[in-house]
Amino acid sequence: MLLRTGQARTNGIALKIHSIAAQNFLSFASLDLFLKPGTTVVTGPNGAGKSNLAAAVALPLLVLAPRLGDPDDGTDPLEMYEQAGRFGADAYTVSLDIELDQPQEQELVRLFVEAAVAANAANIRDKPGSENSLRAALTLFTELNVAADSVQSLLRGTLQVAFTARHRSRWWAAWNFNHNGQPMQLLLRGPHACQLYKGQLPPWTEHAVAPLRTAAPLLENLRLPIDQPTSDEKVLRSFLRHMKSPQTGETEPAAIDFGRILDNLDATRAFVVDVPTLMHDTRTEPAALAALAHALGHEHGRNVRYDFRSVLAQVLQQGLILTDNRRLPLARHFPLPKLTGPVDLRDGSSVAAELHRLKNGSIEEQQRFAQACEVFKDITRLDLHLRSLPSPDAGLTIDILVGPAYSTQIAQFAGAGVQEALLLATLLAGEAGRVVVLDEPAVNLHPTVQRRLSHHLTDVQGLVITHSPDLIPCSDITDLDRVVRLTQRSGGTHVSSLTHERRDQLAAWMQRLLLTDVRALLFASAVILCEGATELGALSQWWNQDPTGLGDPGSVNIAMVDVGGEASFGGYINYLEAFGIPWAIVADGPAFSPKGNLGKQLTKLGLAPADPPGPDAGFDAWHHYWNRAGVFTLADAFGNDGTKSGEIEAYLERLDTALLAKVQAEHRNSKPRVGAAFAAAHPTVPPEVVHLYRQIRAHLTTRENRPA
Repeated sequence: MLLRTGQARTNGIALKIHSIAAQNFLSFASLDLFLKPGTTVVTGPNGAGKSNLAAAVALPLLVLAPRLGDPDDGTDPLEMYEQAGRFGADAYTVSLDIELDQPQEQELVRLFVEAAVAANAANIRDKPGSENSLRAALTLFTELNVAADSVQSLLRGTLQVAFTARHRSRWWAAWNFNHNGQPMQLLLRGPHACQLYKGQLPPWTEHAVAPLRTAAPLLENLRLPIDQPTSDEKVLRSFLRHMKSPQTGETEPAAIDFGRILDNLDATRAFVVDVPTLMHDTRTEPAALAALAHALGHEHGRNVRYDFRSVLAQVLQQGLILTDNRRLPLARHFPLPKLTGPVDLRDGSSVAAELHRLKNGSIEEQQRFAQACEVFKDITRLDLHLRSLPSPDAGLTIDILVGPAYSTQIAQFAGAGVQEALLLATLLAGEAGRVVVLDEPAVNLHPTVQRRLSHHLTDVQGLVITHSPDLIPCSDITDLDRVVRLTQRSGGTHVSSLTHERRDQLAAWMQRLLLTDVRALLFASAVILCEGATELGALSQWWNQDPTGLGDPGSVNIAMVDVGGEASFGGYINYLEAFGIPWAIVADGPAFSPKGNLGKQLTKLGLAPADPPGPDAGFDAWHHYWNRAGVFTLADAFGNDGTKSGEIEAYLERLDTALLAKVQAEHRNSKPRVGAAFAAAHPTVPPEVVHLYRQIRAHLTTRENRPA
């Protein structure tokens, strides 16, 4: 990922992302992912598109502020994303539903609106160059503020970015929001940027064909009764009175109501929303302009043009923390200029520089350093210290020391897991309200350390993209609300998550879901549920020899699980269905009976095929019926008459009675050992076992290829 973020934050600006959407982007034909509070854990098999989700979060900031990419080879950071259309599509869109919920970012928006309204008000001059009129307008706006509650509509919206190779500008961005039930669109990049439209606009692909409405300054675009003026200042004062809800005895408003401005916009034309530097004489500039320049990090007095794009870029840059899924070794030598501001942590190499900066920074930064030390110790049980020395190139050599004070060692000698933990502790220490996107954060961490880390991930909003079951929260059934699974289907990457109905049904199965191997099923391409340990032991041994040439289960990422008896199938099926995981069942003969527990469970879940055989139908009829649902067997009879003729052991006995007796005696009837030992000692893979695997693979292939 080219985005240079993942750095520490200093001014508290943050945001909240409610959903991520995309059309024809990378592996997503259509994506609509709604994020729950806290951290969303993204699971799924390799190639499902998990890292593409991180790219979807990173792209909007690059479109708003391409310079942030700043790749080392000097190329445009967006050039790579021109190839991101699904199957080579020449157009795609990505959208983030964002809420600006922190006081600092809300004040930044208010400052921008205040400066934008002041800039529009300055356009009331009848005569070009009329300094007196301009000075009167600006002086008045220096005295008034935009009311904070009047900009609420701008604080929640959808940031939509698009690429279209057919258009000259190629890249486009807009902020879509609602004001009093009326859709509005503020264009940020591309044709007609800085223009605010009331009502529903045509798709961007039609903009070039159907010209957009004429843009006009704010005063020209308002449908307001304005008193007959004798001067520009009176026009402005009359205009302001209509921007504030009437109050008893009020002659002029104490603050500007931006909501009233939006209410009274003429829907037939656009309203230009940007903030040019109006004059070089800072004595007559509105106060909001200087405050806005300071908030955006610009030197006041420079001829800079501000727009809402720069505001959102600032918020995203300081509220998003993104990392690459590839880490570089820790660096030790740093030039002094690199230590003066937040350090880029996207690849993890500069952790020492960032920790040094925090330790020697402001009180707030020192507190963040202490928090990073606490997080690191909690997940690794090691202390963290820093040592810095001047380096020959006029920079600093900074070493991170880990371990107790009497026997520390530099982090480079402590292993890859410790270095990974250092990066995560540094990223997770900071202000509330940030969005943290961690791509494969635990590749080098021991499972115990991963479980400790998972507790800290609940304190931040973000995405954790992982292949590790130990990072999946399962302390409570509601934890599964924050787990999504991505799978690749014929129609593109598909997102599965737990519905309220499934959650209620799974509550009784929570104890099973605490098991790591059950959580690991989220990463399988498909699952074969075996009724007992004997089936699992024997079939695993035989199928691992790949007797069909279809690939053994392990090589094609098919997991095999012993569910512990026929009565336990329902919970596993419910779990797998909830997350869109294809499954098949290998059961004993009694499960095929019309009165069997498995049939009742599948019927209750709505998964039983239509047109079941009659209750008096024989085994073959019920066998074929349940095959349609994905239930298979090696049995040739129900065997629920007390003879146990439908059990797996009966099938093994038919194959070789003496061999079964021998392995049962040797392994004291341990079912998994008996099954595996029998299959290993049997000279060939039985044809029934080969046929069974072919049936299962055909069924799973049909399920895997369902349209997204």
